[in-house]
Formats: sequence, structure tokens, C-alpha cells
Amino acid sequence: MTEELTDKQIKEELEGIDKFNQQVDAFKFYDGPDRDRSYVELKKYYEGLPRSIGVSSKLPELEGLIEGFKEGELIVISGRTGEGKTTFAQSLIRDFSDDGNASLLMSYEVGTQDIIKRFAVPTLNLAMQTEVKAYDLVWLEQRIWEGIAKFKIKAVFIDHLHYLIDFATPSSNTSFVIGKTLRALKIMALKTHVPIFLISHLTKLSTGTEPTINDLRDSSFIGQEADTVLMIWRDDERTSNKSFVKVGKSRRTGNRETIQVQLENGRFRETYNG
Repeated sequence: MTEELTDKQIKEELEGIDKFNQQVDAFKFYDGPDRDRSYVELKKYYEGLPRSIGVSSKLPELEGLIEGFKEGELIVISGRTGEGKTTFAQSLIRDFSDDGNASLLMSYEVGTQDIIKRFAVPTLNLAMQTEVKAYDLVWLEQRIWEGIAKFKIKAVFIDHLHYLIDFATPSSNTSFVIGKTLRALKIMALKTHVPIFLISHLTKLSTGTEPTINDLRDSSFIGQEADTVLMIWRDDERTSNKSFVKVGKSRRTGNRETIQVQLENGRFRETYNG
């Protein structure tokens, strides 16, 4: 036998229905930039926009593995100390510049004057700062918008991750803080429509050991949040300038292959065996 609802229960149920209808009515005509849109509306919107191809390097095999460097992506460049990750980033900057695409370099570790000496070229499509602010993501995003407005930058390079995190601030979980920072950078890339290249360290590995995505230092969130992870390494530091670039992660293609590169006049170029 079904129990009859009391007057109080009926009133509460009617009030619940009324609140539901009020919420529905409140959002029926919501037109904010973050509103829900139908698949058909979004498809039509994006088909009307110019197709973005991002920026292009002079490393065709690598770009084939990851399908290029696209706007809105977070790309991590990692490697052991002294094995070429900063040089690799500078090589990409020069490649992008050759195509008329300007980059913004946020260098927290090396001064601007020293960077200019390292590039040693008469002209370059590159913006930098004489002063930088560590641990300040708001300031970082402002500089990106400034770079877009003044120099029409197409890529951002950050050297390196650990200058964005204040390890002196008490935290119960360093890995979580790093993960939160990576998410903020990913959102920043999406908002500003540029790829962000982030240099990050590897854990200490013996020379000649091929790194994996699990060797990214301090947090597994680095690999999880990045769209692409590139790891540069040498099989033997004592011989030549031969290096390898391994795709540790490619969200778009899933490739995990390694290519061989060689440093030539300050730039990395692909080499081929056989």
C-alpha cells in the first residue's frame, strides 16, 4: 500500500520543481563566451576560420611523427643537464624565425645579453625581457599577450619549469603544485592561441641511458598534462655531436619513436643511417 505524501512533502517537492524551472529559465538565453554550443554550430564556426598550421621547424621527420607544432599546445622539451635541451629550443626559434614567425623567449636562467651572444646572428624574430619575474604566472601571461600585440609572436619558450614554482613556499605535495602549474600553462596556450614550449629536467640518468617519459623530474603530471614531450639525449658524450630526439608522448599521433640529429652551426638537423 502506497503511503500518502504529507502536505509538507508535497510543498517541498513543488518548491524543488519550481527551483529547477527557474534555473532552466535563467540559462535559456545565456549568451556568454563560455556557453554550450551544438556540434553543428561549432563545426560551422571553425570551418569559417583560417586553418592554423602552427609553426614549422627544419626537422621534417620529427614533425611527421607529431604532426607539427600546433597553436594552443603545451610541448615539453626535456633532457639531462648539458645534453642540449636549451640548444634544441634555440634551434627551433631560429627555424621559426626563418619562416617569418616570431617567438617569445622567457629565460629565467640565462641573461638576455648572454642569450644574444649564444645566437650570434645579426637579426632574429625573437622577443625577450631584460628583467623577468619568477613564480608569477599572471605576469607570464601578460608578457605573452604583449608579445602577440607588439611582435605578432607565434610561439613561446620558457626556460625552465622550476622557475615557475616557488619551492620555498610550504606545500604538502610538490607533484600536485607542478601539475597545477602545467594545467595553467596549457590553458594559457589555448587562450593565447600559441604553442608553449616548456623546458623541463630529467632525473639523473647514467650517460648513454635512453630516457623515458617516466624519467621526467619531480612529477608525473608533466607527462600527463603536456600534449607533446620531446627528450633529447646523447648515447656517448665523448663522441661527436650526434644526439637523439625521442618522442616521449604525442597526444595527437601516439608515436613514441626516436630520430637522430646532429648539431650544425648552432642548429639541430636530422641525420639518417644507412
